[in-house]
Amino acid sequence: MIRVAIQVSTGNYLTAVNGGGMGEAANKLPMHTDATAIGPWEKFKIVKVEGDQVALQTLNGNYVTAVNGGKMGEAANRLPIHTDATKAGPWEVFTLIQVSPTEYAIQTSKGTYLTAVKGGGIGEPQNLLPIHTDATKIGPWEKFKFTLLF
Repeated sequence: MIRVAIQVSTGNYLTAVNGGGMGEAANKLPMHTDATAIGPWEKFKIVKVEGDQVALQTLNGNYVTAVNGGKMGEAANRLPIHTDATKAGPWEVFTLIQVSPTEYAIQTSKGTYLTAVKGGGIGEPQNLLPIHTDATKIGPWEKFKFTLLF
């Protein structure tokens, strides 16, 4: 298990709101991309699952979920990412793909990629869906940097 903070292309950090455990519709935006510093909610554990597959565990011990295994993004799909899974099932499994010496893409089980919309910086309720899972190609918004934490 490796502890990391995940930085989006704007330089902000991926946040599991409340340290994880959010997913149902009443819990708006279980993940944000607007943190400017690494706090407890910005810390994740990379858990090796099988082969080159990993799960991302939040501070509270929950797992990041790509709902339906990925391919969600537009507003009608509502909350493509949850943080309330208590086990790493098929929707919680990701593949990290190195795209440069310092950047990775996070691929869902359906082969799509996590996207930090607008490169990050989104978190307030009016900025719906800061993370999508429907990208079919790796562009600037699909690149993340991992900072090792000790």
